Amino acid sequence: MGRLRSFYRNKRGQALIEFAFILPFLLVIVGGIVDFGLAFFIGQVIENAAREGARAGAVVRPVGGGFPSGEEGSCTVPCGSGPSILQVASDKIPNVALFGGFTLKSQFNDSSNNEDSIQVTVEGQYGWFLLQLLRFERVTISRTAEMRWEWQDPS
Repeated sequence: MGRLRSFYRNKRGQALIEFAFILPFLLVIVGGIVDFGLAFFIGQVIENAAREGARAGAVVRPVGGGFPSGEEGSCTVPCGSGPSILQVASDKIPNVALFGGFTLKSQFNDSSNNEDSIQVTVEGQYGWFLLQLLRFERVTISRTAEMRWEWQDPS
């Protein structure tokens, strides 16, 4: 009993107990900053991939007129097979667990006023690291890029 009383009166013991109370809050704040930073990073990477894929599709020259056949479709990262547009976009995404299960889609948009375009969408789920302990749900991160198709008939 005497040792316990001396521990309560000791300033080092007081600082240790205060630190033990504050530590969980500090971990949540730092973990939240890291988690949101990773989510932002993922958004930037897939935005770049969508833009690069759309640019690759915008310059694809048609063989027999009209939209290039076989360039529309979808795949899952890493794309082993599929349209070359999605291969270009997939190459811009690192092959790490953060991007596992992300899907890529390409689509040509036909318009009547000579404004045909290619659209590439990259979408996936991000599961939090530390914040999942606080019951944060997975969040969907999606980016779309659209560019004018360059091989249109000027008439």
